[in-house]
Amino acid sequence: CIERIDEAVRMRVTLGRNADRLRIVYIGPPQPDEFFSRRAPLTSLRDEANAFGSEAARNADSLALGLVDPNGLLMMRYPDGYFAQGLRSDITRIIY
Repeated sequence: CIERIDEAVRMRVTLGRNADRLRIVYIGPPQPDEFFSRRAPLTSLRDEANAFGSEAARNADSLALGLVDPNGLLMMRYPDGYFAQGLRSDITRIIY
């Protein structure tokens, strides 16, 4: 799971000048502050209303990912085991 999060943070950097248009937000079990400081600009969000509960990863050691618009609408979902290259292609189409 941590490797996949790190991969997403690195992928954001490859967007160059458009990287600021993409925020990476972690929704999951609480993590220590150092977890986020080492992965800046990764931020954390608490899903108090469980709005994304049905989209969560199914296993404790896996990661599901979603592209969410600024209004909180889930645009695309990537289940456990998604391919990073497909994610990168989709983000490129949306950002550019």
